[in-house]
This record gives sequence, C-alpha cells and structure tokens, in this order.
Amino acid sequence: MTLTFITNYLTHHTSPLSEALYGWLGAGFRFVETRPLRAGRVELGWQPEQDRPYLLRAYQGPEVAARCRHLALGSDVVLLGSAPDSWILPRLRQNRLTFRYGERWYKTGPPPGARARAWLHHGRFRRAPLYLLCASAYGASDAARAGCYPGKAYRFGYFPQVHFHCKGTLLSQKDPTGSTLLWAGRFLSWKHPLTAIALAGRLQEAALPFRLTLLGTGPERQAMEREIHRQHLEDQVQILGPQPPAAVRREMEQANLFLLTSDFQEGWGAVLNEAMSSACAVISSHAAGAAPYLLRHRANGCLYQSGNLDDLTRQTLFLLTHPEEQRRMGAAAYDTMTQLWNPEAAAERLLTLCRCILAGNPHPKLYSDGPCSPAPILPDRWFP
Repeated sequence: MTLTFITNYLTHHTSPLSEALYGWLGAGFRFVETRPLRAGRVELGWQPEQDRPYLLRAYQGPEVAARCRHLALGSDVVLLGSAPDSWILPRLRQNRLTFRYGERWYKTGPPPGARARAWLHHGRFRRAPLYLLCASAYGASDAARAGCYPGKAYRFGYFPQVHFHCKGTLLSQKDPTGSTLLWAGRFLSWKHPLTAIALAGRLQEAALPFRLTLLGTGPERQAMEREIHRQHLEDQVQILGPQPPAAVRREMEQANLFLLTSDFQEGWGAVLNEAMSSACAVISSHAAGAAPYLLRHRANGCLYQSGNLDDLTRQTLFLLTHPEEQRRMGAAAYDTMTQLWNPEAAAERLLTLCRCILAGNPHPKLYSDGPCSPAPILPDRWFP
C-alpha cells in the first residue's frame, strides 16, 4: 500500500503519526508539506521540522511540486488535511480512496451559505470513496447537518508523541501536595485563560493552597495581568512566556491538575493529549473537540460545562480535596493515551481501515471506540 499525507506543514502534532505510518509502510509513505510554518506558530516556540526521508516540501520548486502532484493522484490512499481541494480532485474523479482529515466545520455555528459550500467541497463526492477523519468530536455532527459523510465518518484526532514512562515513576514526579495547576496555550479570548484566573480567585476564597501557572502568549495577557493584580493573586498565579514543546511537557509532568478552558472554537486541543500522557488529572471544558473522545467524566479526568465557572470550581475543588482520586484519574489518563490514543495505535488502525475499504467493504465498523471507530453524531449540548 502507498499512502500520502498532504497538509499545510509537518509539526510536532503530526510528525509522530507520520513516523508511525513510515514505520509500517517505509517508502510507501510520503508527507507533502504545502507551505512553510507560520510566523505565529514560531512565536509560540514551534520550530520547523527537520528533513525526514518521507517529507516533501511542495513549495521548494517546480520539480518537487510535480512529484507531489504525482503522489496525490497515484497513491493508493491520500489523507488531505489543511490544503486546497485541488490536491484531490483528479483522484476523486478516478474513484481513488481519499480521506479528509480535519477539525469541525462550524466552530461558531453555520455561516450563511454553509450548506452550499459543504456540497461543493464534500457532498458532491458522496458516491466517491471519500471519507472523513474527525479531528473533533463535533466534526461528524457538523458534517451530518450538511448531509455529508453518512456512515463514512470516523473518530480520529491529533496525536502528539506519547512518552512511555514507568507510570509509578511519572506519578512520583508530581507535586506531593497535589496543589499544582497548569494551563497552556495561546492567550486568546476563545481559549478563556481569564476563566483559569477567575477559578484561582474562587480557590483563594475557599482558603485552599494552590499554585497556578499559565504558559503562553497572546492578546489576552494584559487583561490577565490586570485581573491577577485586582484579585491579589500574585503569590498564587504566575504567567510564563511561550515555551518550546519539550519545556511544556516537563511542566505537565510535574503538575497535578491541568485546565483546558476553551469553548467550541477549540477544534481539537492537543494539549489535552499531552497532559493526559503526562498523567495529569485533567479538568476540561466539554466544548473542546478532543474532550468527548479522550475523557470519561470522573473516570480518567473531569469534564465541566463550557462557560460554567461554578461547575469548573466544583470539579477543581473535588480533585484538590481528594488527592487519591486525583492520582487515580491521572494514572487512568496515562493508560488511555498509552493503550489507545497514541500515534502507533492510530497508524495501525488507519491502515487496517484502509485495507478493509480497498478490499471492497465501503462502511467498515472495525472498532467500538478510539481511533478509526465510527464517529457518533454528538450535539454541542450533550453534556449537562
């Protein structure tokens, strides 16, 4: 089998899956990068990935571009991420197996003309072997709203590297007080870093010992600093600048609790994968695209109703006052990542799914949960 993955650029979120696919397919796997890494990502500490034996940069001259176009047409399977339709139109006309791979379509609700655009980019290929890999638990619902991908949408996601530690050793690195909280990401309004600071104010009122660290940069920083000062939280809350991915992982491996406060504009939220694989007890908004796939409430983490500070406070107080539950959920989160939601498992399942479709089964149902299981239709308001 030959498989080509075409998307905007190779990052630390897509390279582990690519490495796993290369491990299975060798020279049969290629990754086509369609543009250089954006400056905004570099400001966050991201770095362009080094050359790999499977990596082709389509913007590095006409000869490379022509080779990439040849792969886009001739490969047995193509995964199309954030890249124009023109990469896959010729192969769809030849009924060649293709997957669209991406986040939900309607993060702020369907815009005017949404159904017509969905038909143009997706619906008109309904009879073709075109499938949807959902990098959001709400992706299948958005597609179904537009009448697209019936029976052809599968759970997927982003797959940062999972470090396989001795679980006991990893848990022993945590703050023994159980009171260290971490938030990481861009300081954007829809990621709601101010919610984490509002939570800190509630914890201060409850007279609980805690320490909250926020990692990142962005336009909300000044408002965050003002709120910390207004609530006299300088001794409990610190804001650090953007950190490279390895440094963020080190912070996660030491933190007890991880907060993900994003609303529905968070298509996936790879920090959730990273925090869970670092054995953090996670408290996540139900709106983040990764949360319904990765988390089971009070089993391997806690969910709260997006935008509900009272609910977030309840979940946080529960974990801070029940250290044994905090440790149990962190261990269960680590198991979820090492046993199911990791790049190696995703690659193996994806290739099995591809082989099944190529063998003549147009709607395989191979798995009941995890990567490449059928994606359920999940409404935004599924969580109480």
